[in-house]
Amino acid sequence: MPERRWSREADGKRQNLSVIIPAFGVVLLMPLLANLFIVRVRVFGIPLEIVYLFGVWLFLVGAAVALAFLLPSAGPGGSGMDDKHPRAKRTGIV
Repeated sequence: MPERRWSREADGKRQNLSVIIPAFGVVLLMPLLANLFIVRVRVFGIPLEIVYLFGVWLFLVGAAVALAFLLPSAGPGGSGMDDKHPRAKRTGIV
């Protein structure tokens, strides 16, 4: 499998995304926004508010899975750095 080469800037953007996704989920599930979908409308026999809640939940799970593939994996040491990582060479972390 070919190794991915990420820049430090790209690593920072992905780590920022790991904070933004749950925050976005919190905003979408707040009662103020979720109560907008409490109406007498059904989608395939399912109330719209249930469709909304499960839709947001599926979005968050899908985003977490996609983010898991983007973030570097942590090795047995838990640092997530190896010899090819620029900071690992500079600080001596392996």
